[in-house]
Amino acid sequence: MDSEKSKKRAIYCLTSKGAKLGYRIKQLIGADLFVHEKIKIEFNCLRFKSLSSLISKVFHAYREHIFITAMGIAVRSISPYLNTKESDPAVVVIDQNGRFCISVLSGHLGGANELCKRIANFIKAIPVITTATDTEGISSVELLAKKKGMDIENLSALKEVSLAMIEKEPIQLFDPDNIFPLDYPDVIKVSDETEWEKDTAGVWVSWKKTEVLNNKLIVVPKSLVLGIGCNRGTKKEEIRDAVHSVFSSFNLNIKAISLISTIDKKRDEKGILEFANEINVAVKFFSSEELNCINVPNPSKITQKHVRTKSVCEASAIAAAKMGEIIVPKQKFKNVTIAVALKKAC
Repeated sequence: MDSEKSKKRAIYCLTSKGAKLGYRIKQLIGADLFVHEKIKIEFNCLRFKSLSSLISKVFHAYREHIFITAMGIAVRSISPYLNTKESDPAVVVIDQNGRFCISVLSGHLGGANELCKRIANFIKAIPVITTATDTEGISSVELLAKKKGMDIENLSALKEVSLAMIEKEPIQLFDPDNIFPLDYPDVIKVSDETEWEKDTAGVWVSWKKTEVLNNKLIVVPKSLVLGIGCNRGTKKEEIRDAVHSVFSSFNLNIKAISLISTIDKKRDEKGILEFANEINVAVKFFSSEELNCINVPNPSKITQKHVRTKSVCEASAIAAAKMGEIIVPKQKFKNVTIAVALKKAC
C-alpha cells in the first residue's frame, strides 16, 4: 500500500472509464486503487482478477471502500462479510460516469455519509444519502457522539431514539455537564435516574454506570484518567482485575477512560502497556519531578523513597487530567495502586 493515508480507503474499478474516475478520486483524497486486470490503463494501480475474491481478503483491512461499479455488484461483493454497525467499514458506490455518489453502508458510525458528500463535492456528482435522520434534517445522535469522541454503550437502543426523533416525538436527555448539544426541538431534560420515564426514548450522557434499557441510549464521554502505580513485573490480568474492581465499587464506566497515566519509570512496564492496548487508550508518562509538584490526597513516604515522588497514581492522574479533580483516591491492591481523575472541562 502506498502510504499511511491510503491505508484508510480502497477504490475498486471494473471499466476503463471507472478506472479514470477512480484515479482522479485517488489523487484528490488518497486511496489504494484496484483495477480489474483486463482493463488497459496508463497509470499505476493494484490489479485483481476477481472482485469477490479480492473483497474477501481486504474488506476488513480498510475503513472505507469506494466501488465504481453497479450497486448490485458492490452489494453482492460485501454481503458475506457484514457484521455490525459498530464494526462494518464505510461503503460508497459511484457510477462510472460520476453522476451519482451513493452512501451504502455505515453512513454515520463508519462515516460513509460524510465520505459520500466529500467525493460528490470533488467530482461534482449528486450525493445520495438515504438514512432517515438525514432525509428528515434531524441531528444524528451517533454522529454527534462520534464527533465528540464519545462511546455508545448500547447501540441497540439507537433505533428507538432515532425513530422517536423521526416521528417528531419528545425524547429525554440526561446531560448534567452540558457536553452533548443535541439539536432537536422537543427535548425533556432529566436530572437523575428517578426522573427517567421508561416509556419514553432518550439519551443518557454520563461517565458513570447506569441502568441499561431498550430505549435509553447510553453515551459515554471520555472524561476519566486512570492513574496506575504497580510493582515491577505486575501482570496485565492483575491490573485489569484491580481496575474493574475500582470501577465497579465507584460506579464508573470503563468506556469513559480517555487515558492511562503513570511515572516514566514504567515506560517498559509490560502489564500496563498490554492493559492500555486491551482497552485501546494511550499511556502518558510523567517524571518524578513533575509528579512531586502536585498536591495529592494520599502522599506516600514509601513511594518517595523508591521513585523520588510522594505519589504515582494520584499525581499522574491529576496531571494527565489537566489538574482535574480526583474522584477515586488511591486504592491499594497487592501489587497495584489505582486512582481516577475527572478531566478538567475546557
